[in-house]
Amino acid sequence: QMMRRILFALCLFFPFHLSAQPGSQEILRKVLTSQDLRDTKQLQALLLDSIPSVRARAAFAAGSMQDTSLVPHLQSLLNDKESKVRKAAAFALGQMNFVVDSIQRRTISTALIARLGLEGDEAVQIRLIEGLGKVGDSASLNELVHLAARSNSAASKGETALSIGRYAYRGIKSPKATHFAADVLGGQNKPERWKAANALFRIGERELLEPHAGILIKSSTDDDANVRMYVASALGKILTPSNLDPLVHLAESDTDWRVRVNALKALVTLDTSTWSQVSNLMIHAFSDSNEHISLAALSAVASKGPGQFEEGHPCVAALKRIISYASGRYSPRQRREAAIGLARLRGQTAYAVLSEQLNRGMLLKDTFVEALGFVSTEQAFLEVLEYLRQSNPRIRRLAVESALNIARNTHIASTSVNAARSAIVDCLTSDDAALIVTAASTLAESLFVDISSAPHLLGALQRLKSEDNAESMNAIIQSLAALKADVAAATLTNLMNDKDHSVAIEAATALEKITGSSYKQMLLPQTKPAYTNFDWTLLEEIKKNPVIHVKTSRGSLTITMLPDEAPFTCINFASLIMRGFFNGLVFHRVVPNFVAQGGDPHGDGWGGPGYAIRSEFGYKHYERGTVGVASSGKDTEGSQFFVTHSHQPHLDGRYTIFGKVTSGMDVVEAIQVGDTIERIELSRGEGDRRD
Repeated sequence: QMMRRILFALCLFFPFHLSAQPGSQEILRKVLTSQDLRDTKQLQALLLDSIPSVRARAAFAAGSMQDTSLVPHLQSLLNDKESKVRKAAAFALGQMNFVVDSIQRRTISTALIARLGLEGDEAVQIRLIEGLGKVGDSASLNELVHLAARSNSAASKGETALSIGRYAYRGIKSPKATHFAADVLGGQNKPERWKAANALFRIGERELLEPHAGILIKSSTDDDANVRMYVASALGKILTPSNLDPLVHLAESDTDWRVRVNALKALVTLDTSTWSQVSNLMIHAFSDSNEHISLAALSAVASKGPGQFEEGHPCVAALKRIISYASGRYSPRQRREAAIGLARLRGQTAYAVLSEQLNRGMLLKDTFVEALGFVSTEQAFLEVLEYLRQSNPRIRRLAVESALNIARNTHIASTSVNAARSAIVDCLTSDDAALIVTAASTLAESLFVDISSAPHLLGALQRLKSEDNAESMNAIIQSLAALKADVAAATLTNLMNDKDHSVAIEAATALEKITGSSYKQMLLPQTKPAYTNFDWTLLEEIKKNPVIHVKTSRGSLTITMLPDEAPFTCINFASLIMRGFFNGLVFHRVVPNFVAQGGDPHGDGWGGPGYAIRSEFGYKHYERGTVGVASSGKDTEGSQFFVTHSHQPHLDGRYTIFGKVTSGMDVVEAIQVGDTIERIELSRGEGDRRD
């Protein structure tokens, strides 16, 4: 036994590859099983193991579990003699952001700062700094900047700048931190500049950014597109007619489409009275050959809102041309953005144009219904009511959203509101998860709140099972709480024992709102997952050959999975591939310079494989071409995946990363909504693969 443990210590390295030595796989699988089953007691024991690699892997697993009872153990490991253990502990503590209270946050912040002041290993320093950015409190921000200013490490300074952006994303900012980020942006270390530009964009407050306008303007010509991309977004926060030229140049003629997208979005902050300076630029971008740029421009103009442009404004005329253009030059999505933009800008006067183009077949029905939500008249509301009664669940869902939007922005007669509520209640009988969630959430809105909805909500809740409908159930429970529906008390009490812990927590929260008494102490400890897949043989095969090939209607790309980062996600993804699950599905969501997302059998963002797997968080970051898993909250992942167009550090530690595009990024960047995943296959390289 002693020899096995010695061999394990020698052969197991970090990241955590399965070793061929006897016993190593057994111990690693114990760690992984504890992680997936959320077995805190077992993991605590592994954190105290005498073998450094076991302690390190257990601490790494704690970053996915995010259990606050592990915090004292992880803080102790910050002083472990082995750097890989300290590194993993720092990472895991940073992952506690969403589960700690203010006292625990202060404790963690103090521990990370104290260790950072002593740490000599740069790799550990980086993880300490990242952890502070994710979980640190306001007091720790300037302490971090103070330590970074004394450091001679360019990498540590760059990571500090990125963490300043992480703090800012959580609403924690300071002049001192802003000044530090600006210095990094204007400094000589090129690889770190984009991190500083991202931080300044995330800080985003004119008062903090204006003293550094000169550095931002100078950096708009940086030779790194990632720098220009975030600088464009930051410039939009301090935009005036006098400093408009650099941003216009980026929007009009930058060689990287991602930079142009960010610049176009940033230009919307320009006051409408001086919009004439950019109108032609926007109109030209509407017809750009790169659809991402076109969509960004259309969305930017639409965001100006109602009453900003007169009927004869060139941008308004251009939107009408796109909607009515019959040659097929514009995609359905471009027409959708133009229709919504016209409705947002012109409201009631857009109604006749939209109706005409619907009758001509130039607009899809779902586009028309969605656009109606921005026409704030009772006439539009009554028309939306007709669509609420149709059989198509997507049309009905959009009609619910439009009815709510109209009712928020104009006075609607009580008889019409009652009719809409009745139609929305009928939506609860649907089998469509998206429609149920939208209907339930709308019935909790003050405009539609009525205790008469309670029995219908309760009936829908009682017929659903959390294995397939946890999100729908949680939406209904929240609505019952908003209605203070005491008729639901018995059902909610039973649901506190539901095997889906999110449903149990939501039921306890709702009962407290309804009764005024706390039920949290009655909750059972987090239950084991309803779904597990401990296919260790498949995991070994993936580790030997992690490459997968994706053929889309736009071309082919290759993804290399990361089983050391997210083993169970890789097992799940490979299992679905072997079933042919993804073949024929569409990319249902594409956001310019953000992500392309697919893997939903429903095609609307609400579908999955019929089960949920656990979240897995690791060391990798969301860079260009990173493949992540979509979720609606922790431990709700399934089959939907996305690929990032660019660095997206705000996603780090929040969404599972399980792969990286290693060829075919040009294909990823060409993908638009509706494009098809024709086939995904596991690589047939060395090592036989199971069919």
